[in-house]
Amino acid sequence: MELDPTLLTPARLAKLGFDLRGISVRKFTYEDLPEFEAWWAARHVGALPAGLLPPLGVVVEDKEGPAGMLWCYECYEVGVAWLEYPVTRPRLNVRQAGVVMAMAVAACMQYAGHQCNPPAQYKVFRVATPSPIARFLRRLGFQFSDGGTPQRAMFFLN
Repeated sequence: MELDPTLLTPARLAKLGFDLRGISVRKFTYEDLPEFEAWWAARHVGALPAGLLPPLGVVVEDKEGPAGMLWCYECYEVGVAWLEYPVTRPRLNVRQAGVVMAMAVAACMQYAGHQCNPPAQYKVFRVATPSPIARFLRRLGFQFSDGGTPQRAMFFLN
């Protein structure tokens, strides 16, 4: 797949200071589901029903295997996609988790729209997130769309 240079790319992430050496991305398969469920349970109260996961999910891997996962809801004929259900392998430090999630966001952006025929184009990616993650997403190029509520709505507009 040819990367859209107007979206996040590994080259743009590297310029932002993310060390992507040893990091790879692949699409989620249902063989990844037990690991996702275990990570989700370690970080949240209650299980996330697998039926809520949209078709587009990515798995970021490092030298130890899967390190993070992220999903993308695609809204066809609107040009807006939602990034949802981020989760990283327990015991990653903040720097490692940042690299993993930055790559997951970039991968979802690049894959979005390619699963339909004809392919769709997404230039707006929406995220509703708490303030600490909002600050991280701002570093990636996301913009706030609200007045600073606890669940910040953010968009990537490029």
